[in-house]
Amino acid sequence: MAGQFAEAQLDPNITIGCKFTVQFSRTKVYTQGGRLTQRFNWTKPKHILDLSYIPRPRTSYAWLLDLFYVVMANGYVGFRVKNWGDYFLTHENSWMTQVDGGEWQLQRVHYFGEAIFKRDIYKPVPGTCRIYRHSGGLGGFVSEATDATLDSTTGRATIPAHGAGDVYTVLGQFDLPMTFTNDEWVTNLEATVQDLYQSPDPILLEEILL
Repeated sequence: MAGQFAEAQLDPNITIGCKFTVQFSRTKVYTQGGRLTQRFNWTKPKHILDLSYIPRPRTSYAWLLDLFYVVMANGYVGFRVKNWGDYFLTHENSWMTQVDGGEWQLQRVHYFGEAIFKRDIYKPVPGTCRIYRHSGGLGGFVSEATDATLDSTTGRATIPAHGAGDVYTVLGQFDLPMTFTNDEWVTNLEATVQDLYQSPDPILLEEILL
């Protein structure tokens, strides 16, 4: 079991109201004259989720603590997390790139003018994604690629009836593969008349690259 990925999704209600961070790494150097030079160290982002951003009622706290025990005690490398700010794939923000072995990797596309960044998506949500074929390229006839199969554990697809010039987009949802950043669990207890609220301090999740 150790080293496996737990394909279960963290309860999406738990991530409502939490704080998401997108992190890159770069080295900045300012010359004596004030000029900035930059070296970009990462080519891929890391997403960080702060679960301690809001107090939690007893049921939500217990569910999250159970997850911490299960993941850490069993040595799971990660689990699925929904980022409410970015979880839906459309024709405009998705892409399939052909990789080794004739498979296609699902990607989330980010645009800024003519520049683009394609981010690999490894955890499409099972049962939500459909692959669409754009015959002859974008702008061509669009139809569902019913022959295609998408692996929800890797984000890779097989498309047997691929034709020259065809490109593919996806409609559906995706999760982030994440794990606990810290090795310990610290809790602040806040009692009220109606319930006991617990604030984990801090409980951070970080994206893992698969």
